[in-house]
Amino acid sequence: MHQPPKTSYPLIPDPWDDPEDHIDILFWLDAIENGELGVLARYFRETVLVDRGVIATLADRLDPQGAGPYYQWKKANGRPTGAVKPPSIASIVTHLRDAPIIDPDVLTWLADQFDPLSPRDSHFVFKQARKPGRPLRRSKSLRDQVAVVMLGLRIELKRREDEKLGPGYGKLEGALQYFVDGHDKRYKPMTRSRARRAYDVFKKKMAKN
Repeated sequence: MHQPPKTSYPLIPDPWDDPEDHIDILFWLDAIENGELGVLARYFRETVLVDRGVIATLADRLDPQGAGPYYQWKKANGRPTGAVKPPSIASIVTHLRDAPIIDPDVLTWLADQFDPLSPRDSHFVFKQARKPGRPLRRSKSLRDQVAVVMLGLRIELKRREDEKLGPGYGKLEGALQYFVDGHDKRYKPMTRSRARRAYDVFKKKMAKN
């Protein structure tokens, strides 16, 4: 069986070993935003029930409209391989957004694109946000909104990570302070109000989904 590459994500205990160990949508959204290709390949190969929120987020990253990271599809040279042979990524994106039930063949194809057997096969390449020479004000506004939501997501992931340490851990204040003090290498030290605002924006967005 083809094994996906190892990642830095804590896949112990294995989220598929027991229903209570299953990692929720926050883990997968973070994997999409950070280009964890092996993690995503395993998700589409092994998960029993695909989360619609994960599907919707991936569709947005396959068909980027302005800000945020995205995935570029590199076609293989010669005859295409895989369970699904789409004429374009547009057909996959349309299916992910509109289909009431995602075709298992599409999930298999996605997994193969995230973790191909050979680098010569068609595959996805993770790209950071585009940097146009003259960004539109609307694009900058959207980029700022995405950044705020992602900060809130990471605060929540930190809170849940602390929660696993035992009773008395996992409080929001501790997670906020972690980012205020600048312990997360992706961010500089920040004010508590900025961290709390990002967390509140994230929670409101998740409540709407």
